[in-house]
Amino acid sequence: KLAKLLKQLNIGGWEWLERRTPQKSAKAEDSQTVKPKDKFLEDIIAGRPVLAYPSRKGGFRIRYGRARNTGLAALGVHPATMVLLDNFVACGTQLIVERPGKGGIAMPVDSIHGPIIKLHDGSIQRVDSVAEAKQLRSKVARILFLGDLLIAFGEFRENNHLLVPAGYCPEWWVQEVKQALVNITPPQLAELEKWIDSQRLTSITQDPFYQYPTPWQALALSSTLLVPLHPRFTYFWEDITHEQLNIFQQWVQSLTVEYTETEVSALSGEITPEIEAILDKLCIPFEKEGTNAIFREASPILHTMFIGEKRCPIVNIEDDKTVALSIIQQHWNIPLAQKGTFF
Repeated sequence: KLAKLLKQLNIGGWEWLERRTPQKSAKAEDSQTVKPKDKFLEDIIAGRPVLAYPSRKGGFRIRYGRARNTGLAALGVHPATMVLLDNFVACGTQLIVERPGKGGIAMPVDSIHGPIIKLHDGSIQRVDSVAEAKQLRSKVARILFLGDLLIAFGEFRENNHLLVPAGYCPEWWVQEVKQALVNITPPQLAELEKWIDSQRLTSITQDPFYQYPTPWQALALSSTLLVPLHPRFTYFWEDITHEQLNIFQQWVQSLTVEYTETEVSALSGEITPEIEAILDKLCIPFEKEGTNAIFREASPILHTMFIGEKRCPIVNIEDDKTVALSIIQQHWNIPLAQKGTFF
């Protein structure tokens, strides 16, 4: 910055400073080749915990934005995450983050994605409140996902750091819904109103951080308006391979389906270690009773995706690097966005 300023002011005698300035190379970081940066680990004070390693899945997910209590050099952390981290992270705790590579003060923000945990009984649960976190704290076996880390765009700009893609979130989803509603046709509106009335839809679009559709309403909105599935019901499909997707799909098709009147209300069946490992990556909430897994909130999504008439077909691909997300995006009639991008 100083070298650039001196050049603009045409002040001589400081040419040596430019030679000391790091030059951008052909290998400069871009959005397609963002690699883990471990420099922040070098600055850790002895005794301080490492909450997540560089770009490691399950760490904090980058989410751009600012809450009322986050200003300059402030980082938003879900209060449930604070509780589950044994209250080490509190209001005012300084955190050193991988990107943009500077310190920030932690502040509680309950409107961002909360942590996803695995309990000692094998169940997976998304924690949305401090009360839930306190109730479940003693039962936690692993934290599968720490939740979002709210960072302002200005922090990246001030540090001249590349903006990395953010995961799909409610404020993004609601903008797509509003845009689609502008061009909705009468037949589409009539189809949509079978699942969600106008008052409920208005409530969701006006307050997307705390109001969200039911699974069936989310499916109806996506199929009718052709917008991606609501982030609450979007799982980490990019974290499993196509082979794991096929294994998981065949297992879901073997589950017992429970109905409430005409709607699917639950899926249940025996879980194997292989399926349990896949569920850990996907972070799909479910209850475990003995050796059986019971899906409730996720049951309409899994049923529609893998069992229903318009299910995603089983696809055999030779390329081992193909992730499940790209297959679902190509073969399912419901648009699906990427939940996690950079951690």
